[in-house]
Amino acid sequence: MPTFLSEVREKIVFAIFRSIQPFYFLSRFKRQPWNLSTEDLSQFPKASLGHDLYLFLTRNQLQLLPRAEFHDTYHVLFEYGTTMKEETCGQFITLGNGKKSLANLTCVGIALFFYPEEWTNFQRAYQTGKQALPFHKWDMKRHLSTPTATLRQLIFQEEPSEPLSYEVLQGPENSIERA
Repeated sequence: MPTFLSEVREKIVFAIFRSIQPFYFLSRFKRQPWNLSTEDLSQFPKASLGHDLYLFLTRNQLQLLPRAEFHDTYHVLFEYGTTMKEETCGQFITLGNGKKSLANLTCVGIALFFYPEEWTNFQRAYQTGKQALPFHKWDMKRHLSTPTATLRQLIFQEEPSEPLSYEVLQGPENSIERA
């Protein structure tokens, strides 16, 4: 696709996502904000989810959005960036993992329409989420001190390099059974 048309398409998709963003945050009204700053995240142990989240936010010049903080942990856990296509891959990962919110389905629908050349990547992201443990139900704030590598191993059921601690595995929202 010529560069000009690609740029126009990106602007259209961005405008659509910006217009539905208030509805997304309205659906998060009952969630408790983490009440953490980017500076607070820098105090977590190196290589932990919290510290890696700090690095991600700093590198991309972003701030945590209250009641949507978990979203940026997905960027860290799945190592995708902040372009529209990468954001959309993140939505496909969570869809494959069982998250079926109005915001998620809307994002996926828009992406399928505007990015048909990315369908293979979207399908791959969907399958990644489908094969993972149901992380979309986890309280990610509880895992900010956990090493990011340990969480990835747990989510993708890889053989850990060292035994997982009880703190990583505890809690009903962190059940290691498949949904």
